[in-house]
Amino acid sequence: MYYLSVDGGGSKTAFLITDEMGHTMVETISDGCSYPQIGIDGVARVISTELECLLDKTGLRRSDIKGAVFGLPCYGEDREADRELERIVLKAVGLSEAYVHNDVELGWAGSLGLSSGIHVVAGTGAIAYGRDIEGNSCRSNGWHEDFSDEGSGYWLGMQALSLFSKQSDGRAEKSFLYKRMKEVLGIADVDELVPLYVAEYRGNRKKIAALQKVLLEAAKEGDASAVILYHEAAAELAESIRAVASNLYFGENIPIPVSYSGGVFFAGEFIMKSLKDRLDGGLFDVREPLLKPVQGGILLAAGHMVPDAVQSIRSVLVGSST
Repeated sequence: MYYLSVDGGGSKTAFLITDEMGHTMVETISDGCSYPQIGIDGVARVISTELECLLDKTGLRRSDIKGAVFGLPCYGEDREADRELERIVLKAVGLSEAYVHNDVELGWAGSLGLSSGIHVVAGTGAIAYGRDIEGNSCRSNGWHEDFSDEGSGYWLGMQALSLFSKQSDGRAEKSFLYKRMKEVLGIADVDELVPLYVAEYRGNRKKIAALQKVLLEAAKEGDASAVILYHEAAAELAESIRAVASNLYFGENIPIPVSYSGGVFFAGEFIMKSLKDRLDGGLFDVREPLLKPVQGGILLAAGHMVPDAVQSIRSVLVGSST
């Protein structure tokens, strides 16, 4: 028996196959699989193509995969689209036991090992998800980039562009970010920004999210304007976490476990210190992730198939991560 986990995202998709004990057979990264960006057929194509490569690499057959979980961006936000995702993706992969979740559930399952608590994702998009001691779940944020996703890499990228425009026209003082942004964008002045944005950036969440790297460079150079944007992102993520906590029950006088995943957290203390400060007060216990989201998918797959084996699989996965 083997398990398959697919952790999808706007920028990349992680694949993991383990044996029934949780030992890794193969793990890889492929292109993003967000259906608003590439369509539902595109999602099915990314997953089925990579799965075929993994089966060839391991010598496994589809019939050897006894449990599979697909964590897909935007799942759970549009009932009609959800049904199409399930129908088309599951048909494309051709596995007997396969389940679709929002990708944030894989993050929760991995970071907290299926224990009650809250998980916040800040990658290309941002979303918070929690499951309480009674099994109830709740999510906040991540509804659509046009009016949500606050605290995400995409949101930070847009904020960086906004700050660059303000520094360019005198509404804000020029800083390291101004010089570095011109270099990254390949422009001499702000009057070149609009045609560049329209031609190459508008609608490209992955490319806009990558501008968050400019913010990180600026923050490391002591650019106060960049540091402030990370503090604002932390405030948005903290608000999402508090929203989830307000709708769930985690017991009396017990700090709520909170963990995290996503590329924004590669900013380290620029984001983490502010997030922890905003969640201080004894209500939350912010902790490092136990496992990666794609490993969380293995736990979910095992939970669907053989619940009694989850604890031992978790121990193997944790051991392989240390």
